[in-house]
Amino acid sequence: MNVAAFTDVLANAVEVQIAETTWIPVASLAGLAVLKLFAWLDRRDPRDAADLQRFMETYADAGNTDRLYESEGEELERVGYDMELAGAYLLGRDAHSLANEANRARLAEALSEPMIDSLVLAMTRMRGSLEDHTHYSAALLSGLLRGLKPLPDVGDL
Repeated sequence: MNVAAFTDVLANAVEVQIAETTWIPVASLAGLAVLKLFAWLDRRDPRDAADLQRFMETYADAGNTDRLYESEGEELERVGYDMELAGAYLLGRDAHSLANEANRARLAEALSEPMIDSLVLAMTRMRGSLEDHTHYSAALLSGLLRGLKPLPDVGDL
């Protein structure tokens, strides 16, 4: 099992109270996204791709809507006020903030264009729909990767 970024994720965990005097560290969504990227790179498991897509699609609704309007107005405008796409970008920004430089470099090196294409295909296949969602999955991943800079700019895949 690849443990890349575990230390980063634990250092940035959210403390959750489970009893009156008991608090436990829980990985943040940004931390989970980083772990899912490494997991997918290691295993190519479609479930990791589906989980990552779900994180991107729901990040704005996970308590980040105000942040998007307050500090990411330019990104909101860039994506036509699509909250899911803007949320994917913000998820990437937050993941960038918690991952150390070495782990960001490992992701940048591993996420070559063919690897990105493969991840988009895996995300699309896991949607369970007859419609082609490739463009939208690519747009979500593009937003995440732009936020994760200095990863390569994937454009509009």
